[in-house]
Amino acid sequence: MDQCLEHCGYVGAILPESFIHDRTLPFAQRLQSVIELNCRMFEDTDQPVCLALFGPESNDDFLIYRMNLKLGAYSTLKHKLPEAENTKDWVFNHPNGEIALKAIDDTSGPTIAFDRGQVYSPADIKVSSRLFTRIKVPSSMRVQHLIKSANDVLGRFRLDTGDVFLTAFKGLRKDGMFRRRLDYSMARNILNAAWKLLVDLRANYGTTLFFTTHYLEEAESHCDRMAIMHLGKVAALGTCKELEASLGGAGHTLNEVFVHYAGSALDVGGTFRDVSAERATAQRLG
Repeated sequence: MDQCLEHCGYVGAILPESFIHDRTLPFAQRLQSVIELNCRMFEDTDQPVCLALFGPESNDDFLIYRMNLKLGAYSTLKHKLPEAENTKDWVFNHPNGEIALKAIDDTSGPTIAFDRGQVYSPADIKVSSRLFTRIKVPSSMRVQHLIKSANDVLGRFRLDTGDVFLTAFKGLRKDGMFRRRLDYSMARNILNAAWKLLVDLRANYGTTLFFTTHYLEEAESHCDRMAIMHLGKVAALGTCKELEASLGGAGHTLNEVFVHYAGSALDVGGTFRDVSAERATAQRLG
């Protein structure tokens, strides 16, 4: 490339698509436009490539196209990256992380997503994992709402930027686009932005966030207050410490609290299948 640009004022070159984010390359300053090519250009590889067009003058910015669709100026798209002033201590590739991240699309479509940590076995999480992972979150965070907020931020980010800042990955999706991979630094930004949205929602509107769970450890870790249901009614309500103290004495666990307030429901309510059948009938009858 250096030789081409040294002897030619205008140059067109097919390059790996990922090069457009490296503005430190000596020839990058003469870049005028980039056309992402959503097709297999070579017989021996399906690595995503682009057509890079260079001019004789240095530029601070350049245009990005996907085939014949103009996505916009690089600087304009970059302003749409998710940001948050305060960053949290996210720990990626943690075997027991509460949040799972599928960091790459499959061929069916744009399937990058955050999910509950349990979707991946701890044994599958390695230090070198890059395509999927589990993320340990700060103890004060509410995982269920954070996952939804993160997926909302991720969806808007992908729509607003046309996936320009997600690494193109070999293999075309059914919609004709190359698969994309979300790197962990961008995932951190998305999680920070998602957490800020939840904090702002609560601070600005006094909003209370509700969620239901069958996991006592999740309730203990992520709830300010907890309600225990017994035969369709609230049997106990309070903070975890208040509920534990309600049994008298010290050293009680939430499991003991649950058995105390809802244990008889296990005898009266029948088996899990019986309970499921009753719920289905109730929903059908309204």
